[in-house]
Parts: sequence; C-alpha cells; structure tokens
Amino acid sequence: MANIVNKNVGESDYSISGLSYAKLFDFDNDGNEELICVYGPVTDENGIKKPDYVKVFGYDGSNVITLFESGAFFFADTDLNWGYRLAYYEENGQIIFLTKKNPMTFSIYEWSKLDGNRFEVVKSFSDYNEADPGNMKYTVDNTEVGREDFISQLDEWKKKQTYVILDSDSKEMLEKTISETSGTLNTLGYS
Repeated sequence: MANIVNKNVGESDYSISGLSYAKLFDFDNDGNEELICVYGPVTDENGIKKPDYVKVFGYDGSNVITLFESGAFFFADTDLNWGYRLAYYEENGQIIFLTKKNPMTFSIYEWSKLDGNRFEVVKSFSDYNEADPGNMKYTVDNTEVGREDFISQLDEWKKKQTYVILDSDSKEMLEKTISETSGTLNTLGYS
C-alpha cells in the first residue's frame, strides 16, 4: 500500500510512494471499466528517477492490455501551486485524459479519449515552432492562433479539469488520493 513520504527533510514537500493512485473509469463509455494506476518512484531507462508512472489497463476479452503509459505530468500553475498530477474531465459520458504535457521551454498539451485500444488526441495546444524554435507559433488543434487567443482557450480548457494530486505540501490532499485508491482496491477485492 501507499505511504506518504517527505521528499525534502525539513520542508513541507510530500509525495506518495508505492501505489499512489488507482481508479476504475469507463474511459470510452462502453460499459467496461478501465483501470488507471499510478505508482512510484521509478527509475527510467536512462537512470533518471521519476516520481510517478501512469498506466491505464483494459481488457480485450481474453487478456489485460496496457492502453496508455507515461510519467506523471508536472504542474506549476499559480492556482494549483506545484506538483505532479493527473488531469481529466468527463464530456458526454466519455473521459478526456491529459496524455501529453511539456512544461519546460514551451507548452505542449494533448488531451485524448479512448478509441478502441488507443487514446486518440481530441484537443491540442502548442506554442512550439518546429521550423523556427526561437520564434513561438501558437496552435490550437494544429491551427495557428494569436497568443492571447491561445492563452484564453488553454485557460478555459484547463478549468474543465479534475486533478488527482500526487505530491503536495499538504498531507491532507495526499490522504484523499490514498483514500480513493483504497476504495478502488476494495472494489477489486483487495483490502
């Protein structure tokens, strides 16, 4: 089971180790639930320690299959403080899930929905210009827009999100995440 650990001794900087999060979602609204799991910390193929790893599992009728896997995404939004989180929202009975984010030198966000056994991008934002990396090019769904329009649309899209907190300066927020995971494990027959 998960434990809350202090990442930086002497500071209020907590994360969850072990199975950080587990929840059943019907991502594609087909009546069959998929399982999302977050666990960590993990070390990637380059030996770099990553705080959390995300996997979504489905069932193809005879086997459990991995539908999605990635490191968790870091957020540094002023209204959410900072930390690793999952982001999703529900639209017309379908879960739209954040499947790509690059918070470093430019913004790339992609939200996807499950279609069969793959997550397909339904909304994307980018301010990266591949042809001229020093000169930003703002796009929403691969269509160029002005900077203000880009920021406005991205902010509106982010307001729809539900965030699962994976690290925080508040133990109480992490206890909520662990409690939700415990409920999922009980539903699956693990206690």
